[in-house]
Amino acid sequence: MPIETNNDTEKLLSKIPENAKIIIYGTAEAAVYLKKVLEEKRKDVELLSFVNTYETGELEGIPVVKPCSLPKMAKNIDVAIIASVYFAETIKFILLINGIKKHLKITPKILDISFKTKPSNMPDELVKKALKVFDILDADKDKQLYKMALDYRTHKDMISLTNYHKQTNKHYVLDYPKKHYFEFIKKSKIKTVLDIGAYDCTHSLLFLASFPNVNKIYAFEPMYDTFKKDFLEELVQANKDKIEIVKKAVWDKEETLEFQQHKFQTCSKLVKIAAPDKNTVDVVKVQTISIDKFSQLHPDLKVDYIKMDVEGAEQNALKGAIKTIQRDRPQLAISIYHTPQDFVEIPLYLHKNLKNYVFKLGHYCPNAAETVLYAIPKELL
Repeated sequence: MPIETNNDTEKLLSKIPENAKIIIYGTAEAAVYLKKVLEEKRKDVELLSFVNTYETGELEGIPVVKPCSLPKMAKNIDVAIIASVYFAETIKFILLINGIKKHLKITPKILDISFKTKPSNMPDELVKKALKVFDILDADKDKQLYKMALDYRTHKDMISLTNYHKQTNKHYVLDYPKKHYFEFIKKSKIKTVLDIGAYDCTHSLLFLASFPNVNKIYAFEPMYDTFKKDFLEELVQANKDKIEIVKKAVWDKEETLEFQQHKFQTCSKLVKIAAPDKNTVDVVKVQTISIDKFSQLHPDLKVDYIKMDVEGAEQNALKGAIKTIQRDRPQLAISIYHTPQDFVEIPLYLHKNLKNYVFKLGHYCPNAAETVLYAIPKELL
């Protein structure tokens, strides 16, 4: 069956010189789609490699190289195709400093069609269940955003969510830290914070600077010694009376679990959540704790705000925190994007277990990542 194309795809193909030797920067759906299109419609073109910023290996029988390999390859490359919409300008710069001046880039319409050629990873039953989430979201704006994210995940519409991000985050570097985990939050009501999945404590420090009445932030990060950065650590130590690092993974109970640590220090996650790729991660053992257990160990604790981004462990972490949440009624900012199940089950679970909360939605990325569910007690509105 011929692969589907659109006008933007055909225009891109027409710009590739005859018998060109090319590379594709990217290894996601759009990159694979372009390879298949080239094989079908431009048999004269030779694809030398894919390029991935962090990983090497093989994709679809083609080598995957890092940017550091490009200088040696540059003289043999006629054109590079950038298979990314959002990071195109950054990739363009990487290509230029590595000696590759001729480049083409995909458009949102090419990205859209590339996703539509790949089956969605959301089962039909889960999609039907997602329809229940619309009923619990607060406003039409939240419902519309959830639909855009759902359509993106089911490959029905890849453009609307990307356009939404462009419209709402026009100055990404400036807007992102002001909105991500902060949008809808009543800042003056917060004295105690649980930053669950603190990484290098960037957000803990932002919370300290942004919440006028905060007096304690517990930053949970089992891999903090790996992720911490000197310039941020100096700030953390300067505020150690208010920021306390808890080097444990938040889970639904206390136990020792294997943890994936990305070799490029971009993230870490529990092995129970996803099988490790030995080429890109190291596996270490970590101690876990539930928030309900942590509350028992800190009897004076009164939680006002929970930010949670734990790479797909959110459902277990919430189950181990629900008694504390029901008792203290904190404001919540919970990542729901790591798995299709999180996107559906987390809103339904919180709605079932929390009374008189308002549920809002935020999204801070041009793709399916960085969707945050906010839960605000009605008495704070």
